Amino acid sequence: MFQGSITRQRISQQKQIILSLFNYQDWSVKQAILIEEHLRELLRYYPKGHDTFRQLLVYLDNQKIVIPTYRCLQDMFTREFAKESDRLNQLIMLIPEIKQKQLSGLINRDEGISRLNTLRADQKNFTYTAINAEVEKALAMVELYKFAKDFLPTLLLSKNTIRYYADLCPFQTKAVK
Repeated sequence: MFQGSITRQRISQQKQIILSLFNYQDWSVKQAILIEEHLRELLRYYPKGHDTFRQLLVYLDNQKIVIPTYRCLQDMFTREFAKESDRLNQLIMLIPEIKQKQLSGLINRDEGISRLNTLRADQKNFTYTAINAEVEKALAMVELYKFAKDFLPTLLLSKNTIRYYADLCPFQTKAVK
C-alpha cells in the first residue's frame, strides 16, 4: 500500500511527462500574451462571448496548449472585451458630428417609435402614395448609406459582427454619447 504524500515537484514532473507524451504545452504567461492577441482578433469576428470562447477552445486545441484556469479566462475576456469596446468607441468618436446627429436621430424615439423602426417597416401596398413614401425614405438615407459604406470597413469587423451590432439597434432607446 502507498504511504506518505506526493510532493509538488513530483506532481509537476508527472504533469510535464504527460504533456510531452501528447505534445501539449502547459499554460504560461508567454502564451497568455499570444492568446490575448488572438482573442482580440476573435472578438472582431465573433462578438458574442460564447462564440468567441468556443473558437478560443478550438485554437488552444489546435495549438496543443492546456486550457488556463477559469479565472484566467475570465480576466482575459474582460480585458479584451474592454479593449475592443474602447477601440470601437474611439473610432465612433471620429465620426463627423453631423453624421453622429443623423445616426442618433434614427434611434431617438418620437411618440414611442423610432425613425429606424419607421424605415424598417414594410410597404403597406403598391399605391402611388406608398411607393412614393418608400422612395422618399430611401432618398433620405442615401447620404448615411454612402458614409456607412466607407466607414464600416475602417472598423475592421467581420460582416457577422456588423450584422450582430445592427441587430441591436432596434433595442436602443436613446443615442449613446
